[in-house]
Amino acid sequence: MFMKKYLAIDIGNRKTKIVLGGIEKDKIVVDNYFITDTPTGIMEDGKITNLNGLIAMLKDSLKKGKIRGKHLVMSITGTGIITRDIQLPKSTDEELEKILGFEAQQYFPVELDNYILDFKVLEEIDSGDGVFNRVLLVAAPVNQVDEFMKVHKRLNKEIEAIDIPANNICKVLFGEAYVGKELNGKELPHEFAVLDLGAKTTGVYIFSSGKLKFSRILLNGSGDIDDLIASQLNVDFSKAEEIKIMVGNLIADDDLINPNSEDAKISNLIKPAVNNLMSDINRFIEFYNSRSTGNRLDRIFLCGGGSKLKGIDIYFRTYFNIPVEFLDPQKFVLYKGHKKMEEFSEDFVLLVNALGCLVRS
Repeated sequence: MFMKKYLAIDIGNRKTKIVLGGIEKDKIVVDNYFITDTPTGIMEDGKITNLNGLIAMLKDSLKKGKIRGKHLVMSITGTGIITRDIQLPKSTDEELEKILGFEAQQYFPVELDNYILDFKVLEEIDSGDGVFNRVLLVAAPVNQVDEFMKVHKRLNKEIEAIDIPANNICKVLFGEAYVGKELNGKELPHEFAVLDLGAKTTGVYIFSSGKLKFSRILLNGSGDIDDLIASQLNVDFSKAEEIKIMVGNLIADDDLINPNSEDAKISNLIKPAVNNLMSDINRFIEFYNSRSTGNRLDRIFLCGGGSKLKGIDIYFRTYFNIPVEFLDPQKFVLYKGHKKMEEFSEDFVLLVNALGCLVRS
């Protein structure tokens, strides 16, 4: 049986990730991938603001990356995407769709005629009052989705799905049918968090016993550091990001750094911004812990462009007093691309969202 291949595109504020691949048994198979800078003015808060510029960039990237694929899946995000975690009596998907058609408005403070609704059953809960479905309910602005739907026509692709980061993270970790699924030897802890450190947003996803228990998006990210560097050193954002990755170091010994050096300036800029981010993340973790006396994280996993900052794993570990590590591609992915495995492993933290798009039933 041939593996159906998908072309996954994840357009971030700073980086655009394109992956070609599919599913083989319980592994995500990557045939090829390409990462490029997202030009300024293309995207704003997850919305396409320059469709012609986006299409030109994507066509150029597909050509440079020598990536061919017909079945397109895209990731969509932004503050306009609203999610709710709700409980409904156990029902079939068809019955849930009918129930939500009548009851969805009570969960969202917006006019739903301007939104597209979708849902995913996260788990079944057997309580004293009966059996319920815990459902992730999503509302996406129609005009935002419509712009994304234009992309496949301009690229001459067949659109298979438009997905959100929370679902993509789940599918990378557990596959398409992750509800109640065993961990398949991936050695994931019982209770853990995945922090997706993007440029403008940070995704906080908490899992327990293989189920998504908590999902929030913070409206700040590692791009705040780039903004500070760009402003203080009078450089553009691309150069600021390069300086952050090449020079920035969260665990550098202050006694060994010349306080008047550029390294010291970068360190002094980076740490307060990272401290603010950790404080915001910690509020979510504390809220999650307060919901049940049994809630306690065993580990934190990092991904996203912000996780490339030197020493961030150790810095987070010291702050949260929890083991912190990067998501390991060897647990989830079979890589068959032309680049070296070492390069793919380095890029993996940037590709997690796009890789989740490849997981289709």
